[in-house]
Amino acid sequence: MEKYQKAIQIYEQVAASALDHSLIKYSAREYYFRATLCHLCIDPINAQNAITRYEAEFPAFDVGREAKFLKVTMILTKLTMTTYLILRLHSRL
Repeated sequence: MEKYQKAIQIYEQVAASALDHSLIKYSAREYYFRATLCHLCIDPINAQNAITRYEAEFPAFDVGREAKFLKVTMILTKLTMTTYLILRLHSRL
């Protein structure tokens, strides 16, 4: 768990640094993508909050394939969690 947190910090720092330079600005998308994957390994809600924050910091993140993939992944994760909870509740009845 601690390694994911450390990786998130590093990816976010590198992305923020990339945003300051016009030539490598769009590489920030890749770093935010990787940071979000790390967030997702820790907590899906945390990942959703990170996506929202990254979109605010770098609006082009929202239109990239990476963000689209992450949004679909978030929807599937929520559906999976909901299905799991329903099945678990149903098994107790």
